[in-house]
Amino acid sequence: MDGLLDKNFLADIGINIDDRTYDALSKHYEETLNNRIIEAITEELDEHQLAELSNLKNADEQSLRKWLIMNVPQLDEIIEGEVAVLMGDIAENAETI
Repeated sequence: MDGLLDKNFLADIGINIDDRTYDALSKHYEETLNNRIIEAITEELDEHQLAELSNLKNADEQSLRKWLIMNVPQLDEIIEGEVAVLMGDIAENAETI
């Protein structure tokens, strides 16, 4: 999460938190983003691609990334979109964090 959703950004949107809370938020943000991206990717795949992806669940990260780049042409758009949605959710709910 560092770089994208850092403590400076949070402060800019009115969220001032200690390091422990930041670490918890960072972990939640990363897990939520990963889940949203995976869901969006699987919605774009056909049955054959889903089976191939399922077979890669134990593959190393580099192999998985290579497969995603080759099989999901709009991968960058999916990631950018999900980041934007999550950042918007965080900004919208700033007062409750």
